[in-house]
Amino acid sequence: MIVNFGFRNFFSFKEGAEITFSLEKRVLDSIPNKNGISYILGIKGANGSGKTNIIRALGFIYTFATSSSDRKIDETIRLDSFFESEEPSEFYIDFILDDKLYTYSFVIDKFKVYNEKLTKKAKREVVIFERKKNVIEHCLKSLDEIKKIKLRTNASLISLVDKFDFDSDMADLRAVNKYFSKIICNVGYAGMMRDNFGLSMNDISRLYNSNERLLCFAKDIIKTADPSISNISIIKGDDDDGKERYYPIFEHSNGSDTHRVIYLDESSGTQTLFNKMAMYWSTFIRGGVLAIDEFDIHLHALLLPKIISLFESKKSNNLAAQFIFTAHNTEIMDYLGKYRTILVDKKNLESYCYRLDEMPATLVPGTTVRSDRKLSGLYLKKKLGGVPEL
Repeated sequence: MIVNFGFRNFFSFKEGAEITFSLEKRVLDSIPNKNGISYILGIKGANGSGKTNIIRALGFIYTFATSSSDRKIDETIRLDSFFESEEPSEFYIDFILDDKLYTYSFVIDKFKVYNEKLTKKAKREVVIFERKKNVIEHCLKSLDEIKKIKLRTNASLISLVDKFDFDSDMADLRAVNKYFSKIICNVGYAGMMRDNFGLSMNDISRLYNSNERLLCFAKDIIKTADPSISNISIIKGDDDDGKERYYPIFEHSNGSDTHRVIYLDESSGTQTLFNKMAMYWSTFIRGGVLAIDEFDIHLHALLLPKIISLFESKKSNNLAAQFIFTAHNTEIMDYLGKYRTILVDKKNLESYCYRLDEMPATLVPGTTVRSDRKLSGLYLKKKLGGVPEL
């Protein structure tokens, strides 16, 4: 589980941001958590405040760690600093894996890695490896073989672990690589992926067709949103070029009458749920992290808590998966409360953020955010920050 992550000099964040899932001991009985770590974080803020860049930063951390070595040796790193600042950008993430606290950090710019470090802590902190530019400064004895490989200026050491045949098992590096591969994010370098995490409708339909439990999971949510839908089936056929295609059929029932509706004729909300439920399912069965920009798009306000509650239930989330999202819907703040709501704002072109239980006292003098107080009213009255100046 992610405990914290942070970054500096990245897109609209100059001085940086720290995002934490960690909860105070006194609220653990009232907020679903595992060992003091929340399953949920929601991000709110005005248009252009920088909300998306928090999701983008998490996406950048895991893609750099898992797949940066897939790029060409002379290819630049797809990274934007704050208004093209020449200073390096900094990233870190703390996460729990096999009951140990791991910290992964790196300092980079578009052209090279300046520093990369991985530590773990059970009773005491141990440096697994530390790299400065293309030199391994320190590593565990069991990882000595990594000193023999030629490091890439534009790639993470962790991403290289599957590129070589090592004699030792490289257990820590493989475990961390595998952990990061369980993060699913709909924001890349160019922004939010509007084509459903890069998957086509045919790809998603094929997934549903191959897994009946996944299809049942999606049906339950979709039928909650639209009770007139009695069933969803996946049809297989050939397109004009003879290629195998998959597509869904939605059956709407009204007593004895049943009408079959194709995907394109369904509501935007139903299409959104059909497209994204596979990503929720994948997150639950792998115990991963789902990071979604504009979680609420095309979805009714009353449906949002229903989806969030899946992460709070041990029945649906027995592997402690986590969910971090941005949303424009305001009422969701009342469901999340101050310990699970992050506000993002911008001043002098710089984004900054804060969790509501850590709201700076100087931000809106005289404002007290009590745990039992609805946040939406305070937010709309501009008492919490993170609202557009209209």
